[in-house]
Amino acid sequence: QEVLHEHTLSFPSQCIVGSHCFAYDAARFFPIVPTTSSRVAFVDGGLAELVAAPHFSVFLIRAYAGVWDAGRCVSRVQKEGYAIIHVVRKENNFFFATELLGFNIPIPEIALDNPLLRVGERVTPQAVASVVRHCVEWSLIDTCQNVHCVVRDGALDECPEDFFREKKHSKLLHVGVCKTTTALTDTGVSVPLFLSRQKEGAWVYVPEEQGIVKIGFVHLHAKADRAYRIDVTNGSLEDAAALLASQSNDASFLGYPYGLVDADCMAAVREGEKKMLRQLFFAKCGNALKNIEQAADAHDLLNQLH
Repeated sequence: QEVLHEHTLSFPSQCIVGSHCFAYDAARFFPIVPTTSSRVAFVDGGLAELVAAPHFSVFLIRAYAGVWDAGRCVSRVQKEGYAIIHVVRKENNFFFATELLGFNIPIPEIALDNPLLRVGERVTPQAVASVVRHCVEWSLIDTCQNVHCVVRDGALDECPEDFFREKKHSKLLHVGVCKTTTALTDTGVSVPLFLSRQKEGAWVYVPEEQGIVKIGFVHLHAKADRAYRIDVTNGSLEDAAALLASQSNDASFLGYPYGLVDADCMAAVREGEKKMLRQLFFAKCGNALKNIEQAADAHDLLNQLH
């Protein structure tokens, strides 16, 4: 307890958020005045890998958008389908090609050595599936009427999937809310934890140094236990915080936008659902899929022995 108390009260000179660094300034806290003047779309997606192999994978993709106006949900859109991701060879390079069932959106072929998505030696099918999910999520926005703001789970500043999206929504206020963050002060303390100890009430912390993607932190309800990182494009952190605060007074998760809670619930693919779909796939395809998965299932076999 003494160590924790010492760290949270040690005032930093800088905060490190991913590849960004900004000076801490106590004058950068601003009070939040909640507003409900805009229609807001809360978007989330889920995926489950049904067939797994290094060269061939099948994913269930699900995306959901709920449009909220004046504190209530006025419309909901959900799409789901399948992405079949497989390796193709062109000239002297290998690519992941994606066949979609249930979606009519363009997904480019992605080279296995693409530097934006590569993890270790090459791009994985899971990384390609994340691109598909991202594109499907954004395709839902086109079906939402008169939306002024889109709120998504996760950071916006380092989102490689965005480079593969065909259409850009340049006029929309785009907000990313991070449930977790690795942001640290130069004294080695979580930035949201440190900031929440310095200021009471509902507030938004707005660093002075800002780029195209504005990064800040919010405490969206005076009685909430947690602060969160938010990213904003095409608008200000103050405006985004005002919109989120009006959605963050539900007792089930005080201080977190209920629209994101709803979107997470509607988009999630549960483990039981995944197991059922895998059984259906293997019942239809027999030993063909079992042979494909042999390249990646050794860990599962070992786990069954314990």
